[in-house]
Amino acid sequence: MNQPTRQSFESRDRHRLITNVAVVVLLGVIYVLAGKLGLALALVHPSATAVWAPTGITLAAFLVLGYRIWPAILAGAFLVNVTTAGSVATSLAIAAGNTLEGLVGARLLNRFAGGRQVFDRPQDIFKFVVLAGFMSTAVSATIGVTSLALGGLADWTDYGSIWLTWWLGDMGGALVIAPPLVLWAVEPSVRWTPRQVLEAALIVLALLLVSLTVFAGLFPNYIRSQPLEFLCILPILWAAFRLGRREAATATVLLSGIAIWGTRRGFGPFVAGDANESLLLLQAYTSVIAVTAVTLAAVVRERKQVEQTLYDSQQALQSLAEELEARVDERTEQVRRLASELITSEQMVRHHIAHTLHDNLQQVLYAAEIQLQVAKQRPGDSKELDELDEMIATAIFLTRQLTMELSPPVLRKEGLPEALEWLASHMHEMYGLQVTVAAGECRWASSEEQRVFLSQVVRELLFNIVKHAGVEEACIILQGTEEDLTITVSDQGRGFDVEQALANNNSGFGLRSVCERVALFGGRVDIDSRPEEGTRVTLFLPTAVFGPVEQTPRGT
Repeated sequence: MNQPTRQSFESRDRHRLITNVAVVVLLGVIYVLAGKLGLALALVHPSATAVWAPTGITLAAFLVLGYRIWPAILAGAFLVNVTTAGSVATSLAIAAGNTLEGLVGARLLNRFAGGRQVFDRPQDIFKFVVLAGFMSTAVSATIGVTSLALGGLADWTDYGSIWLTWWLGDMGGALVIAPPLVLWAVEPSVRWTPRQVLEAALIVLALLLVSLTVFAGLFPNYIRSQPLEFLCILPILWAAFRLGRREAATATVLLSGIAIWGTRRGFGPFVAGDANESLLLLQAYTSVIAVTAVTLAAVVRERKQVEQTLYDSQQALQSLAEELEARVDERTEQVRRLASELITSEQMVRHHIAHTLHDNLQQVLYAAEIQLQVAKQRPGDSKELDELDEMIATAIFLTRQLTMELSPPVLRKEGLPEALEWLASHMHEMYGLQVTVAAGECRWASSEEQRVFLSQVVRELLFNIVKHAGVEEACIILQGTEEDLTITVSDQGRGFDVEQALANNNSGFGLRSVCERVALFGGRVDIDSRPEEGTRVTLFLPTAVFGPVEQTPRGT
């Protein structure tokens, strides 16, 4: 890696020095030109004018470039005054006052109003008016007028009028000139759309038309004699609402320039008998417009930022909600898949137990029965053999029955209606419950584990009828649509309080478990029951999970 050499450091320092000197010289030249232009409008005293743009230039320079550029301000102010009127001493004093004015204003704004970001918030803009407009400008006016009076270049009797002109001129420069300079320096890039470019051109055209009408006598006397100065604020407000703070502040400077030019030529509503008074009134007018425009633009900007923040928050919440919904769907699918796998595993265990019972235990029992039959044909007492024969027959029946309950063949070989019909026959055989199954022509493309799951749920509902309904009849209705398959289990028994049964885990009904298991597969359970009015339980199961329903006649 190449290490920086002493020569590179010296080159960098020399470049920085040249840049700083160039900035100081350029700033000094700009100050002198602006100062000469302002003093050309000095009416109460050669060194006091109602229009003093250098105050705004100085304040913006200290805020943007820092306090290190004070020599440029001091030198520029000295050259302006020493080449206009006054001695070297008074010129130095005035230059010091102008420099100190900018330093005090910048220091106060940096300390209490956000510095270069002073125009971001309305409350800071009001601080800017007080600190930089009212307070710091009094420093220059006081030092300048006092030095003129002490140097014999101004009468003490005129101190008040000169001071007021000086102070208001500096205030106007600070309030009108500083905002656009700071705003353009902080955010120099322009990112306008073609529509905004067109709108900006229309704003400039409207501002020129209105300001020339009010301050330059563009139209006949009966129009220009009217008090139309309030119209000038409309294009400024347009720029504040539609374009922003920089554009509104720049439009105010354009309005101020046209207004000063027209007022000096004797046009406009601020023309009075005294020319200096006219300029002072005009400066107050443009200062109020400048502060209003920048403040309004800051309010609009804050509102847009809040709207953008709310929009971003809404988008973030929406994204989060979508992500959470996706995660919930993913977890639901995982739980559903696990439940299906659990049912499949349970069925496999049932198959294994049934296989063991059928192929092992039953074979042994059959062999024992054969041996028993052989033994019974031999002479002797066959009473014990008859009892043993009866016991073996009972064991064979029970194992065959257990095999059927653990793994009914119909669940593997047939469809859901056949499985429900087998379940109805089994409930009648075991518990004496007469169950009617109505399936019509609905054929449901379900898998074995789905048939097992639904058979278990329906069997749980039938067990509830056996245990709690106090009836000997029940009904199962199987129906299907494109969206749902519905299984309804109903009876005309005792009924019960649904809310109480669902709330009580120990109620014995098992309905809560049924609802939870059905919900795992995206379905729902509707329970309609009242004491002594029977019960109707309907399972709604989505075909998207359990397969489509086919309207095919059974037996085809």
